[in-house]
Amino acid sequence: MGKDEIVAIAVRLFSVALAIYGLKNLPGMVAYFNQEEMQGAVYAFTGITVLIFVIALLLWHFPLSVAKKIIPKNNSTIKATEWNSNELLICGLIILGVYFLFYVVSDAIYWFYVWKYSISFEGSRIELNIDQVASIYATIGEFVVVIILLLGSSGIANLIMKLRHAGINPSNQSNPAVAKKK
Repeated sequence: MGKDEIVAIAVRLFSVALAIYGLKNLPGMVAYFNQEEMQGAVYAFTGITVLIFVIALLLWHFPLSVAKKIIPKNNSTIKATEWNSNELLICGLIILGVYFLFYVVSDAIYWFYVWKYSISFEGSRIELNIDQVASIYATIGEFVVVIILLLGSSGIANLIMKLRHAGINPSNQSNPAVAKKK
C-alpha cells in the first residue's frame, strides 16, 4: 500500500464524517422552514447543506485524486512497508491535517450560520459575545494550522527529524561512554 492509498483512505473517512455532519444539521434546518422571517436563512442553510453533501460525495468517489494532490511529489513508488520514518511522518501529518480539517469545516459552517442569523434581523444586529468572537478567531487559527499540516508536511517532518536527532553525534569518537570502553 502506497502513501497515496493511505491518504486516500483518510480522505474517504473525512467524506463520511462530513456527510454525518450534514445529516446532523438537517433537523435544525428543517425547524426553520415554517417561519416566514427566517426564509433567507433557510435558503442559505439549505445551500450549505447541499454543498456539504456534494463535497462528501466527491471526496468519496475521488479520494485517490485528492490524495495525489496533497502528497508531496518525489517520484517514489515505495510501498508503505518500505517507508523510512520521514515518509511515515509526512503521511501521518497529512492524515492529521485531514482529520483536523473536519473540525475546521464544521466550525466554519456553524459560524457562518450564526453570522447569517445575526444579519437576518432588519434594523438591528445581534451582537456576538466575547466567547463567540474568540471561537471564531480560534477557528481561523485552526484553519491556518490545517493548511500548514497539509501543504507543509514535508518541511515539518524534516524539522521534526532534525530536532529528534539534534543531540545525536554520528561519530562514536566523541562519545565518552564509547571512549572508555577502548
